[in-house]
Order: sequence, then structure tokens, then C-alpha cells
Amino acid sequence: MSAELKQVVSSAMRTLTTRHRAVLAMRCYDDMSYSEIGEAMGCSEFAARMLFCRAKGALQKQLSQRGLGRGALLTALAVFGKLTADSEAAAAGVSVTSATVKVGAAAGAAVLATSKAVIVPVVTAGALAVGTMVATSQPDNTMAEQAVRHVEATRAVDVERIGEGEEEYWYYWPKGVGGPVMMRLMRTDKGGKSYCAVRQNEKGNYYYDRDEGRMYIRNRRIWRGDLGVWRLPTDGAELSGFISEVEGEQGEMDYIRGRGEGLLVITKRGGEEASNGSRVIRHHNVLEEEYFRYSLPAGVEVVDERDAMHRRGWTYFRVRGEINGKEVTGAGRMPFVYEAAERYGPWLRLKVGEQEIVDEGFKGLGRPWMGLHTIDTVRRDAAEQRMRFETRLTGGNIAEIKISGGEGELVYTIDIERDTVEKIEIATSDGRGGEIGFEYLEEVSGAGKEFSRPRGRRHEDIGWLLGLVERGS
Repeated sequence: MSAELKQVVSSAMRTLTTRHRAVLAMRCYDDMSYSEIGEAMGCSEFAARMLFCRAKGALQKQLSQRGLGRGALLTALAVFGKLTADSEAAAAGVSVTSATVKVGAAAGAAVLATSKAVIVPVVTAGALAVGTMVATSQPDNTMAEQAVRHVEATRAVDVERIGEGEEEYWYYWPKGVGGPVMMRLMRTDKGGKSYCAVRQNEKGNYYYDRDEGRMYIRNRRIWRGDLGVWRLPTDGAELSGFISEVEGEQGEMDYIRGRGEGLLVITKRGGEEASNGSRVIRHHNVLEEEYFRYSLPAGVEVVDERDAMHRRGWTYFRVRGEINGKEVTGAGRMPFVYEAAERYGPWLRLKVGEQEIVDEGFKGLGRPWMGLHTIDTVRRDAAEQRMRFETRLTGGNIAEIKISGGEGELVYTIDIERDTVEKIEIATSDGRGGEIGFEYLEEVSGAGKEFSRPRGRRHEDIGWLLGLVERGS
């Protein structure tokens, strides 16, 4: 056990309330049942489960802020148990398993229901009627019972009741709107049972084929088969309106004005009555909840179709090309999932002639760790600047996006299966231009100084790519 790990865990535990530390100790080190914890804490067994759920969520948040991933929770609990044990023999006997920290789906749902923010029904004409959930200041056991009733009323997590032909899309922003978004798509099978068809979380992209009984793990994010831009319920009127103008169709997504961390929006589409609606839920740690993670039926085959760099979660890349006859060289780092972005953040260093550009924002480039496919990221960046776009498939797995506006034109070549930008052609209205290509490394072992992270800036719009022409003049 390293001294650094001990220090990190101790620091994280010190931030917790006395009540949270106590319930963690009772469950993890004293091996007490939830019923016994309830008696000791003066509450019901269900309330004890809720309290433990909140405590482990608070600890996980502190660990994450100190650079430890979501898989570090069990290790951290075991480390703290050994540090606080009465003797070496007692320390040796400390063991925390995944079964120890389970609270059950009902308790997890109740914690969601009684979080500080509320569930706000957001509906349009003819939309699904849902209840309103309000957290109270009553004792934990009363809140728990009340929460269960409200969860059933609002159907915030009751995905088993999705009607035939209906779909539910779950959008979760752990860092708030504008940050990374996690998505789930719930569908119904021929027997009327709901299942999670698509899950894009902090670790990867999962696609469940109910008929085949297989779960596929793929490189790419989902994208619309008709090549339309993927909309989000938090898209403002200006962005949504411009995309509709370009595509010639009106978006059907309800607008949600969400702020702060932990926003979860559930939208419903389809069904015999075509009842569409959205629900807003505030939850700071929904990725840890058992009902959000979703358990596959037993016997499902898992097929990992990812290449080496996507399995790793990040990679380095090289940039080569020319602008106005001047050579362009560069290198960068690309995280593919949110979990990897915490440690292997994005950066790009370009040299155009004798001038160097450093960027960490990746506006106008692929940002898969943000939760959307590259074809959507690029087009949404263009729409923010009111630059028009055209999208077409050129054969195989290649998409071409032409973006025009301002003082020039950008043409992207995107591998839709790898979810990466392969090439960008740049042209300005006065006839200047060039192109840059991207090479992504499958293996990163032995990477040299070429991939040393520079100190950079964050470009705020797609226009910086057109600005490369001026740099090459």
C-alpha cells in the first residue's frame, strides 16, 4: 500500500460528515447488515440503505476530484479500513467486495428522488402527464417511503412500463450543460418488455442486439441513420432554429433550461398515442446508481469490436499537411471516453511554416469524450457560428461534411466507424487554402518528446481552422 494512496484516501474520508463515515464503517468494516445499521442509527432498514448510498456517493465524488477513477471505491474503502483497524490482525481481515456496497435499486431510486433539486415535469401539448417530486426535510425513513411513492408516480426510473413502440432517451450531464453528456436509449421488445438498446457512459459505447442476444462494444457513438444532426434537450432556440433551417425540418425535442451539475433529462418518443415529453432530474452521482448502469440478462454474449486505441480509451495522433504551400506538422492527444479525459486530456500542437498553434478546446474537431459522434460535434460547432453544412456518405465508412460561411469553406472527411476526423480541406474566398490529415496511433508505448503536452489555449469557435490560412501566408 503506497504512502500516496493512503494520503489520498485519508484526505477524501476527512471531507465526509461524521454520519457518512459512521455508516461506511458499520457496513464495510463491522460487517453489519442494513437492518442492524438502521437500529444503530435510529432509522428503518430502507433509510439505512439510502444513507449508505449517499455516503458512498460522497466518497466517490471526493476520490474523483483527487484523480482516482470510479473503480477505486472498493480499494479506497479497504485502505481506510486497514488504516483505522485496532490491530494488524484486524487490518488483515478487512475486505470490501462489490456485494458489500450494493443498496438495491429501490433505495438508489429513493436517493435520486430525495436529492436537493426536484424533478420538474416539462411537457408540451398532448405530452405524457407526470407527477412532480419534491424533497422534504422530514426524517430519513419518512422521506424514503414518500420518495418511493413519488418515484412510482413520476416513473423517473420505471423503465419497465414503456409502451409498445415507445423509446426513452436518457441524457445525463455530470458536469453540467455544455460538458460531457452520457446517453441511454430504452426500447421495447416484441413481448412488451423494455431493455437498454444503447448505453454510452463514461467507459464506452454499448449496443445491445436483443434478437441476437449480444452486447457489442464499439468505437463509435450513435448517429442518425438519415444523417440528421443529433439534437439535445438543452439546445437553445437559436442553435436549434439554425439547424432546422439548414436541414429543412423542425426539431421535435423539448427545450430544457438546465443548470448546474448532475442534470438528468429523460425524453419519451413514439407509441400509439405519440405522447412525447421530458422529465428533468437533478442527481450528482447517477453514473454510480445500479438502475442507471443497467444489468444485462444472464447469458448475453459480449462482443468487443473496439480497436486497440479505443480499448485503451485515448491515443496520440500526428498531423501532416500543407497550407499555402507551407508544410504543416503537429501532434496531439485524444481521449475517446469521459473517464479517460479526466487523466489524458486533449491537446493539439500545430506548426504552420514557422508559426506554432496550441489548442486544448478542439472546436471544429472530434470530441468523442463529450458524448456525441464526430459528425455531430463538427456540425453543431458550425451551427453555433451560423455556418451552413452539407453531409453525405461517400462510400464505405466515410462521411464528408462541407461547412461554409464567414470567409471560407471547410471539407471534413470522417471515418464514421472509428468516429475520427481523417482529413480537413481548407479554402478561403480569395483562393488560398490547403489540407491537413490526421494519423491516430494504435499503440502509444515508447512515445517520445513529440508527444510532450504543451501549455495551450482553448479556441472558442470553429473559425480558428480558417485562420490557419492566414498563419500560412
